[in-house]
Amino acid sequence: MKRTTGYVGSIEIETEGTDRIWFSLTQQDSGDNWVEVADGKRTWFQMKVESGSAREVEMAKLAMILDAMREGYEIAVYHPDNPHVGISRMTAGDTYDAVKVRTLRTGLHF
Repeated sequence: MKRTTGYVGSIEIETEGTDRIWFSLTQQDSGDNWVEVADGKRTWFQMKVESGSAREVEMAKLAMILDAMREGYEIAVYHPDNPHVGISRMTAGDTYDAVKVRTLRTGLHF
């Protein structure tokens, strides 16, 4: 499992007949310096939000991602080493499954 860190740059969802949410990371909390995992492609992470037993876990991940985007927190996304086969956001090989999301201490104020 690979770990990629960054700041949430964008979140996208298609409302017609899809059960996925995509998000991407940037290297700093502002700007468009997108994180690239392989081959110089802007990397997208996807989560399935279909109904079922895993929905609560995916919605918790989404809440963390939204908070991180709103507050400018850095996050770590754990994903397989290879892109998701058969699912692409913009170009082939640009989408990874977000298995685990963790908010890092960077940017947090106590």
